[in-house]
Amino acid sequence: MNVFGFGKKKKSTPVEANTGCACGGQCSTTSRIMVMGGCCQKATTTYENVVKAAQELGITEEVVNVRDTATIASYGVLSTPALWVDEQILSSGRLITVEDAKRYLADFREHSEK
Repeated sequence: MNVFGFGKKKKSTPVEANTGCACGGQCSTTSRIMVMGGCCQKATTTYENVVKAAQELGITEEVVNVRDTATIASYGVLSTPALWVDEQILSSGRLITVEDAKRYLADFREHSEK
């Protein structure tokens, strides 16, 4: 008997990369630069700051804003906003300023030029 969600557990399946995103599947969550966070002001500001920093550094790589909580969790992010670059979580749980983003993205730029 399964009452209130107790009992046999269903097998979980991994989250598809392009499902459940706020963009309706139009973005690419295979990007090397992602800002992860819901629709809170802190996440929105962090995304804007990272985009601005990338532009100022001359980085042409797309910066993707991932808002779906299941997708965010599949990357191992526990608190948002988070900055994910080259398969690494560089910052999580705090607002990222433009200057912070420039420091984080400077290493990305060096690796992508090689």
